[in-house]
Amino acid sequence: MWQTASDFFIFLGWLWQNTTLILKSIFLPVQYIFTFIKTLFTSAVAQPIIPDTIWNFDSGVLAVFNAIPYWSTITLVLSVSLTILIVFFALRTFLRS
Repeated sequence: MWQTASDFFIFLGWLWQNTTLILKSIFLPVQYIFTFIKTLFTSAVAQPIIPDTIWNFDSGVLAVFNAIPYWSTITLVLSVSLTILIVFFALRTFLRS
């Protein structure tokens, strides 16, 4: 009688251990996705690291670009035009049937 009860409890322990292993394997992708999304939102709302200088140009190069009249307007128009072209070609590629 005691041997049967002992076997039954050993079987329940084995079943519990294997069930937990199977459930861990099933929920591992869900845990990975949750961790990825949590890290993504944490890094998205974190204070960005601002570098001291992004571009380092010599004073001669800066003098050439500062000599061009309306240089900031020209760069703005070029960047907007390039953005419009990229969006146009992307939409054309996605809408191709």
